[in-house]
Amino acid sequence: MNLGDYPLSSGDDPLPIISWCGSEQTHDIILPTYELTEATLQMLSRTTLDIFAMRTIRHLPWSKKIPKGFFRGRDSCRVINNNILLSVSI
Repeated sequence: MNLGDYPLSSGDDPLPIISWCGSEQTHDIILPTYELTEATLQMLSRTTLDIFAMRTIRHLPWSKKIPKGFFRGRDSCRVINNNILLSVSI
């Protein structure tokens, strides 16, 4: 396992070395850093809590909902803006 900050496996007969980094010129097998792995696992546990919290909320039945939609985002892309205007005009 390569714990350094640069890839090691290169040449015509590469050895399978597990590394934190790599490049197009080397053959290292890249794994995410510990910090990235830890952050991802923490995020997943928070998402799970959100899913469990949503299960406790009572939702309206479809028969009581009104046929209305809204755009949730930002208008930074011309293609999206055109699609929004098209959907409003229908």
